[in-house]
Amino acid sequence: MGAAPAYSLYNSRATAPARTRQHMPKPSFQVIPGKAPRTQSVPTASPAAFALKLTVVVLLVLTVVACVRLSLSSATAATAMESQKLSASIEDARSNGAALEVSLGSLTNPTRVRDQAKALGMVAPETTSVITLDEDIVMTDQAGNLSLSSSVEAAHERGV
Repeated sequence: MGAAPAYSLYNSRATAPARTRQHMPKPSFQVIPGKAPRTQSVPTASPAAFALKLTVVVLLVLTVVACVRLSLSSATAATAMESQKLSASIEDARSNGAALEVSLGSLTNPTRVRDQAKALGMVAPETTSVITLDEDIVMTDQAGNLSLSSSVEAAHERGV
């Protein structure tokens, strides 16, 4: 062999240069999170679509206002009818009260009572008597319950 090979497996020290591990430099970059690039452009709203949406919103607001006004009017009418019914019943009660007062006055008139009693065959008693009852010896406590011990004590004091 006339020429020495550039690389030999048999004698690596003599012929081959020492192998060193080469480090590849790492690329220096950072990932920044963000949105993906838009593939389509954002459609812009046409003036007709905006006017249509605005009209729908205005109609919805007017509908809600009309419903609220209708419910308030209905409640007002119901309250007025109830008030009229109460006023009518108050007037009826007052007229009945006045009629009862007139009736009571005529029924309790002593002359009328005497005439009615004579018509039924009743006469006034010749004599009248009065019965006087002694004070009751049954006693109660502060709560209003009957108290046997207080009643016995009261009976002993009165000599019963």
